[in-house]
Amino acid sequence: MITIPGTTGKVKGTAGAEGKFECEVLVSNNELALFQRELAAEVEARGKIEFSREDWTLGATPSEPLKMEVQIKLKECP
Repeated sequence: MITIPGTTGKVKGTAGAEGKFECEVLVSNNELALFQRELAAEVEARGKIEFSREDWTLGATPSEPLKMEVQIKLKECP
């Protein structure tokens, strides 16, 4: 199970319910790097991937081809 680090921002939908669920999470550089390493290990194992936060857990068993969406918002420097 991969624990999603960071501080929760905007949340749309309900985890585990039908429909789309989105959760914005703010992380440090180190937290993001660790999360990506853990995700890579789970994907390479080719089994079920479970993500968890304090109050929810989501799981999926991906099959190829995998669809990946990435969105990064950087804060502007003062």
